[in-house]
Amino acid sequence: MIETIKPREKKIIKVSDEADTRKSVRTKLKSNKEIKIRGLDKNDINGLKLIAKQSKYANLNQFMLHQVDVILQNGGLDIYENKLADDIRKIKEMLAKISNAQTQQELRDIKIIAKLDTNIESIIEWIKFMSLVETNQI
Repeated sequence: MIETIKPREKKIIKVSDEADTRKSVRTKLKSNKEIKIRGLDKNDINGLKLIAKQSKYANLNQFMLHQVDVILQNGGLDIYENKLADDIRKIKEMLAKISNAQTQQELRDIKIIAKLDTNIESIIEWIKFMSLVETNQI
């Protein structure tokens, strides 16, 4: 059984700059641990900084902390291994079943309508025939 790791507890304090951006939220962590990431080149770091800036984080560290939280909440990075992806796959399967059922129902409805049209034509012809018989035209 896979155990889900709970994200760290944090206290969010809103500072008053009236803007609804990630810059306006400061996070005060209970722990101040560090992780070093080796093997990144300057382009990797600049790319991460650019993404952080475009996403309106106060700095690269805030962006990386948020990414770690997302990884912990989803139970992993790989889309095929996290709970969100499992839920999305289940929804997709259900939608496919619903779509198939709707298609089958539409086909049944088309067959019923075709039979009704045939019956209506037969009844109309019968009424015409009976009116001819009543008027002694046959």
